[in-house]
Amino acid sequence: MKKTVLIVSILLLASVCSYAQDQQKDMLDLAAKLESCEVYTQKFIHPFTGESLERKIEGLVDGKCLYIEEMPNGGKMECRYSVESRKAVAQYYRNIANAQSSGTKVELSLGDEKQEAKYTYTINGKEVENPLQECLDNGTCTISGY
Repeated sequence: MKKTVLIVSILLLASVCSYAQDQQKDMLDLAAKLESCEVYTQKFIHPFTGESLERKIEGLVDGKCLYIEEMPNGGKMECRYSVESRKAVAQYYRNIANAQSSGTKVELSLGDEKQEAKYTYTINGKEVENPLQECLDNGTCTISGY
């Protein structure tokens, strides 16, 4: 018998407080720099842990835009974006920054040897594709340190 358990369900509501406005500005700045692959460093607050972490765009390396993001507990996500993938991710970041709400739901199947995850993303209540998830799935982005 296959059991499915909801692991994470978050709903981020945009507000008018200065913290949310700063986050929106940071996300829009990141999107602009990523789209052009301009060298850039930004501190951010991780949405799950509240930790202050860093993300960097290192510029073009071997024809790909190198992006590195710290993750909680010493992890790291490293992406080598093509022009098309970085434009898609940058647009997704803009959409999130300008949304009234966005959410991520993760479901894991338990009880099987092979645990599979299903991700659902929403912006303003509408289910959307997440190009960052696609980049993780196709190897453009890798996570290490765990």
